[in-house]
Amino acid sequence: GGLSWSKPVSIDPSSGVVGSSRATGITLRTGPHRGRLVVCMRRICKNSCSGPWQSYTAYSDDHGASWHASPDLAEGSTECQVTELSSGDVYMSIRPYKELLARSHGRRASAISTDGGASFGEVKFEPCLLYTSPSPRDS
Repeated sequence: GGLSWSKPVSIDPSSGVVGSSRATGITLRTGPHRGRLVVCMRRICKNSCSGPWQSYTAYSDDHGASWHASPDLAEGSTECQVTELSSGDVYMSIRPYKELLARSHGRRASAISTDGGASFGEVKFEPCLLYTSPSPRDS
């Protein structure tokens, strides 16, 4: 894997897929969305602006020929990663920032998708996943 690459393809901004990612993507292995590509993304501006910062997923059902975006998660969600659970649900682990960080009590945030990453439930805080190394930009 990764020995050769196709030519880059522009993603139409009307897809809603804009922003950046510090995450790797996954290919769903089970359920009705088997084969779907899912990557965790974040809508941000440069760190010097006031936001908003929001996580979302970009997903493709045609091997990357076209992309779609999930709705944004809670404001203050930022760097994230996704994984597929044994149930077929998609779990997103989220670094809280600004608004979300203020409510986190030092815990990471998470959200679950039951539709292959097309949408996510409420962002919750994980009692056992502590966020102990905040960036100097978090304050």
